[in-house]
Amino acid sequence: MLLSVPRHIPLHTVPLFLTPLLKLMGASGNLLTAAEQYGRIMIAGGVIQVLSCGLAPILRNENRQVGAMTIMVLGFLFNLTMDFVLLYFFHLGIGGAALASLGAQLLTTALCFLTLFGVTDRLRARLGLPGSAGTSLCPLHREQFVFEKDCWKRIFSIGISPFGISLTPSLLILYHNIACLNYGDLAVSAYALISSTIGSYRILLIGVAEGMQPLASKAYGASQNGNATPAERIAAYDEIRHIRNKAIRTAIAASVLLFLFTIATASFYPALYGYQGDAAAAGYHAVMLTAAQLIFTGIVRVTNSFFYAVGKNRYSLFMIYFDPLCLTPAALAVLPHFFGTDGIWLTAVITQFLLNLVAAGMFVRHNAQMKREQAALTKGV
Repeated sequence: MLLSVPRHIPLHTVPLFLTPLLKLMGASGNLLTAAEQYGRIMIAGGVIQVLSCGLAPILRNENRQVGAMTIMVLGFLFNLTMDFVLLYFFHLGIGGAALASLGAQLLTTALCFLTLFGVTDRLRARLGLPGSAGTSLCPLHREQFVFEKDCWKRIFSIGISPFGISLTPSLLILYHNIACLNYGDLAVSAYALISSTIGSYRILLIGVAEGMQPLASKAYGASQNGNATPAERIAAYDEIRHIRNKAIRTAIAASVLLFLFTIATASFYPALYGYQGDAAAAGYHAVMLTAAQLIFTGIVRVTNSFFYAVGKNRYSLFMIYFDPLCLTPAALAVLPHFFGTDGIWLTAVITQFLLNLVAAGMFVRHNAQMKREQAALTKGV
């Protein structure tokens, strides 16, 4: 939550680069005008967006997963309702859609704060409803807002990883759009179809990873608790393995199912998004060629979240930033020279596969480290 304050500062500089960035992402004509209008409104409410995204994870880590999910669902329903009201009754167009999104995020932020400050718990008590399962943080107190240098250092060192997880998809979209611009409008429209379909499915895999993170963090904290008995710490290491293995299996199953679903339904995507003729054929071909990336994406997402959850920030940082800073730019610089636009569609498949190999090595190394630490604790039992 505290990270949202310094992040507000650069948001005021973003409008200066909004139009050039949109053009790099392939926007032009009426689409560019609409995107500029939407973008300016969303940027103006940047602090609200950051708070909305930052407060829900705090609730999840406070054992309030159901509350966090309920708040997000309420925000989603509010967004849909306000979209209808502002577009159909007030005729505000794309600006109305942006205002609806900000309104939903403002509602989400307000409800999260009410929960964190204990207002919802007091309301439950008055109504005679069961209390919350929150643990150490809720309700918030004034003393918890005191500046602590060491705490901020830990926040920033750990926060770099989830920040990269959020930033990476935007960078990858930008890189691919720049590459597509070299091959004309057909390539740009084909990648837009990929982003709208496969890009959406990847969010589900991020959800699997983020759902695992609080559980892994809790088990890791127990394994490092100096006040616990050696037997308790050994059990915590076993719990870390159990959570990791379950997350990996879930990610693999979800990845394969999403891949099969994409292959089975890809023929409907062009018509669903209004593509016709050559654009429809190019979009279908692109989706079919790049769909295999889904098989490998789940493991990458779990790896990113798992390692920052268990204190292996270097592993997590490498997995998160190596792709957008080195791997994908290199692949996009080389593969299109040999395969044309197919090289662009294959880039994500190849990069995700290579990251899976790296992840496997990291898991093996980390597992060996946990075994050594458990062995040392066993001697003290």
